[in-house]
Amino acid sequence: MVARRPRGFALLVVLWTVALLALLSAHITAAARQAASLSLLLHGAARAEALADGLVDEAIFHLLDPSQRGWQADGVPRSVRLGGGVGEVVVLDHAGRVNPSLAPPELLTALLRHDGVEEGRAARLAAAIVDWRTIGDFASPGGAKLPQYRAAGLSYGPPNEAFRSLEELGLVLGMTPDVLARLQPHLSVWTRGQINLARADPVVAQAEQETRDSSSGQLQQMPAGEIVPLVAEIVARVTLREAQAVRHAVVRFDPAEAQTPQPWHILAWY
Repeated sequence: MVARRPRGFALLVVLWTVALLALLSAHITAAARQAASLSLLLHGAARAEALADGLVDEAIFHLLDPSQRGWQADGVPRSVRLGGGVGEVVVLDHAGRVNPSLAPPELLTALLRHDGVEEGRAARLAAAIVDWRTIGDFASPGGAKLPQYRAAGLSYGPPNEAFRSLEELGLVLGMTPDVLARLQPHLSVWTRGQINLARADPVVAQAEQETRDSSSGQLQQMPAGEIVPLVAEIVARVTLREAQAVRHAVVRFDPAEAQTPQPWHILAWY
């Protein structure tokens, strides 16, 4: 009996060792599979982003093409064949949009009303937008400066400078996500304030029509026939089997620089 115990104990140690090695092997195998899967996903994501960047470059090339084969900033989705996936490019024209950093309050109010905001609230929100970008400590009638933001329980106030993005409008006192979502298609922070009505959407055209005779005299309608730079937003989407990517770029094309080595300028890339 005593002589058999070491043999039984040794056998038990061997069995436990085999089980531990099997468990360790399974863990290593699972970790290797997980690492391989993660590597594949990262590779797919990098490939999708690179293809999206390439689609932006292709869109710039086609927008520079003066022939009938060239693209227009018409908002029409264009499908592009990709190896192992699908690409889509949309080019949007900003020339007919309103710049919230330059538009007078009357135009902003009219734009808000045409987007479904009640008259009184539209006027207050337009005043708050103007106060956000205007230097000074005192709010305009119905507007908002730092004291009004503090009274609303907010820890920030207007920076007294131009909007850097449309998303920044979401910080303006009184702005809500639904109103901002309705406003965004009509706005651009990249234009120089002049509105090309020939390229404006119906909402902008109607709002501008209502404020054209305003006493402010601040509306900058584009003179008929004037050739102006094209500010285009390029949205490239790529869908692969293992990943997706979206690239946004805002590009200015200046006809006055058409014969220069680079007649386009990247304004934003995200």
